[in-house]
Amino acid sequence: MNIYALQTARAGSKSVPNKNIMDIKGKPLYLHNVLFALDSPQIKDVYVSSDYDIIEQNADRYGYKFIRRPDHLCQDDSSHQETMLHGLKHIESQTGERCDYLVVLFGNTLGARTID
Repeated sequence: MNIYALQTARAGSKSVPNKNIMDIKGKPLYLHNVLFALDSPQIKDVYVSSDYDIIEQNADRYGYKFIRRPDHLCQDDSSHQETMLHGLKHIESQTGERCDYLVVLFGNTLGARTID
């Protein structure tokens, strides 16, 4: 079974500027859920779709894969569905595998937990 995780974390928040990279308990907000997903034995790999340079720079350090989100998916009115489809197509293209399940994580929330 091919299970991948996709974190979405767009720059440009109007309500709380830079909320996805805001420090929460010593880590940027987006990273909390990514680290839980990386710890899950069921998830083959974790990808982050973003337009933040710092998120791209942290990919190797933390062990996730980065997807550079195109400008048309970084607008206030961009479709999250299109962003997820873009990420899914990228994952399948990079891995050469069909993704059976895609776990979608949100960069501006906390709450993911791994369960044994």
